[in-house]
Amino acid sequence: MPEDAPARTWSATPGGAVIHARHCARCGTIVFPPQEYGCTTCGAHGDVLTAADIPAHGTLVAAVVVHTHATFPVPFTMAELKLDSGHVIRALLTGEGEPRHAARYRGIGLEIGGGQRLAFQLEAAE
Repeated sequence: MPEDAPARTWSATPGGAVIHARHCARCGTIVFPPQEYGCTTCGAHGDVLTAADIPAHGTLVAAVVVHTHATFPVPFTMAELKLDSGHVIRALLTGEGEPRHAARYRGIGLEIGGGQRLAFQLEAAE
């Protein structure tokens, strides 16, 4: 990977996608997205911050269907999800039909435009 390429913020795993974050050994905060300035709670930096993975599972907070976009095929649904870790992220939703607010979604890798993107799909009802 070229040195100036951004670090990958997620990975697909057999159990579903995980989001890459940092754990602060000083105060216990999970920092996402990871960044070079240190812990967002206590300011610690360097070796105090270690890699941590957040399961990409959460609840749909908001969603919007996008009908016009310069590069993505439309329509597609963008969503805001509150992860079980407490972090809120924006990501694509998969599937047909209306987004289900307050429903549980899980992260997956989705092939779009020649590359894999993090997307969320509705979890199967138990």
